[in-house]
Amino acid sequence: MAIYKRKNIWYSDCYCQGYRVRKMVGPSKRMAEQALAVQTAEILQGRYRLNEKKKPIGFRELTDQYMEHAKTTKLSWQRDCDFMKRFNAFFKDRPLDHITTELVEKYKTHRRNEVLGRGKYADRDPRDVPMATINRELSCLRRIFNLAIAWGKMEKNPVKGVRFFREEMLPERVLTDEEIRVLLLCCNTVTADVVQFALNTGMRRGEILGLRWDQVDLLTGYITVTRTKSGKQRKIPINDTVRDLLERQPRQGMFVFHRNGKPAKSVRTDFEKSVRRAAIGHCRFHDLRHTFATRLVLRGVSLPVVKELLGHSTITTTMRYAHPTPESKKIAVALLERSVVSCEELLTRAIPA
Repeated sequence: MAIYKRKNIWYSDCYCQGYRVRKMVGPSKRMAEQALAVQTAEILQGRYRLNEKKKPIGFRELTDQYMEHAKTTKLSWQRDCDFMKRFNAFFKDRPLDHITTELVEKYKTHRRNEVLGRGKYADRDPRDVPMATINRELSCLRRIFNLAIAWGKMEKNPVKGVRFFREEMLPERVLTDEEIRVLLLCCNTVTADVVQFALNTGMRRGEILGLRWDQVDLLTGYITVTRTKSGKQRKIPINDTVRDLLERQPRQGMFVFHRNGKPAKSVRTDFEKSVRRAAIGHCRFHDLRHTFATRLVLRGVSLPVVKELLGHSTITTTMRYAHPTPESKKIAVALLERSVVSCEELLTRAIPA
């Protein structure tokens, strides 16, 4: 609740029954403060009535507005579609002023129980279950309510007082050549091509699955990545492995990777099954990007070049992707084996009395 001035006219600004109420007062700041005080007192006492008989906006209407906004501002808006289904199933079409922090806590508990009772997590200790997905949902829900506040539909964000789950910090993996070989042999055709493509370009999963033929130039030998996380397009050279892979892809439609002419929307399930079949331990698709960067660094490629290939804004981020392997550490230490003074010289040196 506040007052503000616009073109020498003071206004009062407050919320009532989920609606933002702004009224023109006049040229006096003091009058605006007094008007706001009266308005606030009437709202607190339940005596203030809106002139318009409007029904407060429902949650489903808000999620529809959010998705319209997300489709034009987020690359990962398709993932938000799954979130909206879960949100709408739980919150239904409640008025926004009826959604409280307590209700969001109930959603959090509901989703946790749902995850624990489902599939591969059913027999696990609750402390060992990764809760990152639920945290991402809560982050999305917080974003929705923040936008509602900015749009003048709410005054307070009910997610603000909710504590997120402590996430299991899984180590980042860099695959060895043998692990890569076994993994590729365990993948189906489409997934194997996508994995091979990721290992040789360092592109993100969404960038690969959304790759169109008009972004590929086999004549000049470059792939142009247009829709990127940083918003800046980048060019990636095509090596012989990627060239062979692209040349054998049937051109059915505008997308490079597809299933029966339809774009491959996701390879996550197939990739996870392939990792389990390969028995190479924990491995996420994003670890292929880490593997790409580390293999380049181990072969002597400078960090600035790796930074440009990955599309990072700063080299500090790139350094997180270039992981030293145990073998590279051994080689580094072995370089110091020839000391300036040998052990024999130290043993036979003359020590003055």
